[in-house]
Amino acid sequence: MGKNKQTIQLHTESIIGLLGNLQLEYGYVSDDNVFKILNIEDKEIFHSRFLKYLISGNWDSFIGFLKSQRILDNDENVGRLLSSQCEFFCPALQECPESKNGRIDLYFEAQNHIVAIEVKWHAGEQPIQLLRYHQYLNKLRGQTPHTLIFLTPTKRTAQKISCNKCEKKCSLTKSDYKLLSFQDLNKWLSKNLTGADPTGLISQYREILMRETKNMSNADTILESIKDKNKFAVACAFADSMGEVKQKIRDAFFNAIDDQLKIHGYMLSDPTKGKIYEIKPKDSAGSLNCLAYDTNLYCQKGDKWWYIKPKWFEKEVKRAPESDTEKGTSAENKIDIAGLYGKDNPVVNWYFMKQEDQEKVIEQVTKNILEQLELE
Repeated sequence: MGKNKQTIQLHTESIIGLLGNLQLEYGYVSDDNVFKILNIEDKEIFHSRFLKYLISGNWDSFIGFLKSQRILDNDENVGRLLSSQCEFFCPALQECPESKNGRIDLYFEAQNHIVAIEVKWHAGEQPIQLLRYHQYLNKLRGQTPHTLIFLTPTKRTAQKISCNKCEKKCSLTKSDYKLLSFQDLNKWLSKNLTGADPTGLISQYREILMRETKNMSNADTILESIKDKNKFAVACAFADSMGEVKQKIRDAFFNAIDDQLKIHGYMLSDPTKGKIYEIKPKDSAGSLNCLAYDTNLYCQKGDKWWYIKPKWFEKEVKRAPESDTEKGTSAENKIDIAGLYGKDNPVVNWYFMKQEDQEKVIEQVTKNILEQLELE
């Protein structure tokens, strides 16, 4: 066997082995998620400030949650919340050669207890950060019982918790701080707060948390499946190619829609602006009817548009006179075509169907588009 054939076979075996071990779930963040729009979902300070808002307004519920997680004892009388603060100033302790000024991300002072939370979204720890905060709480706030919490996406333990710069050789023990994950926090939000969410902000924040925890889980799964550098190289090459793979699926989908439109006397233009395709009569210069996507697939007539929903792929649907511009649409009724994410993404499902099934589905989708745009 030649060298090139050996390389191809090794790569093929690596890909098959890698894919055979992966069972991944993808988190979804809707394109109208305000945190995504503002591009702040990966900023640690955003999480601290939003959590201060949520916890301060739902203090008793949060304390009950901490007790359910065994972070606080069930008989702990925490009392009414007196004050809360982000980036609470924590001065250096003069007798410690390594101590320096710092800021605790979240600081809640109640009648009988202090809860301090260090938030780590992706950033690494500063040297002996938790140790410094623990010493501060013990020395300067020692008369009030306190709990120091380390909040991370994966509930990981702190790494930099020991100091050997003097004869004291200070170090944190497991009982000095408590671990909490964003996934656990998401369960609290889901169980206690989502029902009373008139602004929708909590549901949108939960989208951010669910996507991140699933992505973290996927990263762990992938690393467990990659046992050597060759498989890692194959995985990287495979990932780098996925953009082209997704584009081929999108092209196939729009070409199939175009072919079906021609049967009805219409056609798709080339993209006119961004990812917008005009739907126009074969012999016309153009029209205000469009098939388009940014993240999600939609159709448009003038200044009104409608998401193309999963049920459009399955059956004939009646025209919706009220556009999604006005009433909005929930995440489960949207189709991500930019990233093709989602376990049951209808466009991906369509692509891998048998040809005769593909034709039936694309005919159904096209008829529903024409019905919605009043072109039939």
